Amino acid sequence: MARTSRKGIPPRNPLLAIQWPAQVERRDAGMFDVFFRSPNRDRLQIPHWRGRVFSAKEGTRLDYASSAGRRLILQLDPLPEVTRLWPFSVEIPILKPVRGRMAVLFPDLVIALYDGRWAVVVCRTAAGMASVEGKSTWASVQAYAERYGFGALMTDGMITAFDLARVKVPKGFASALSDAVQEAGRLARPDVERIMAQFGVTRQQMLAVVLREPMAYRPTPGYIDWVGSLPDAAIEGPS
Repeated sequence: MARTSRKGIPPRNPLLAIQWPAQVERRDAGMFDVFFRSPNRDRLQIPHWRGRVFSAKEGTRLDYASSAGRRLILQLDPLPEVTRLWPFSVEIPILKPVRGRMAVLFPDLVIALYDGRWAVVVCRTAAGMASVEGKSTWASVQAYAERYGFGALMTDGMITAFDLARVKVPKGFASALSDAVQEAGRLARPDVERIMAQFGVTRQQMLAVVLREPMAYRPTPGYIDWVGSLPDAAIEGPS
């Protein structure tokens, strides 16, 4: 029997979940410093660095900003297909900046594969993926990846945005939640929990619906906003 994660989805090689654009560029790893590394990397201020973890591929310790980032480095570093890992080293414009947030993104990792393909990796929790910041981030990463022929991946090291979006939910729940949020504009946590209890859904199933629909989740205090539209951020399968 296949081993499953605590969230009920079979764990898999993260590389299999990368979403590739129609036109994939292949580059030598030496091009990274010349054409892609941000000159602002040394001035990057992240208030709460979680720490550093050793990478055999890089021969040094790599920064991570979350437990998901650490987990992903440890997953990717031993894979023979991965030749380089560059944390927080490229600068991606945010297509639709959220008020009070940075207008640029430094993704958790850019990885180079043995065949010359590169991919941008962003670490977010499932709740973060379904937030307005997460949706805006994913749209921006996809646009950047499309422009330069990179792959793109958003994950917490256990579940990807694609995995979350395909989580099945009970019949009627998606429309009930969507209608309630659209009518209220902002659905408070007690009302969210009431609808969840009515259909017997898990938090993960609720987040899956929010990710697919024009809504955004705010983990604290746990309300859902109706946003109507966001930058296009298709949650598609790997190609």
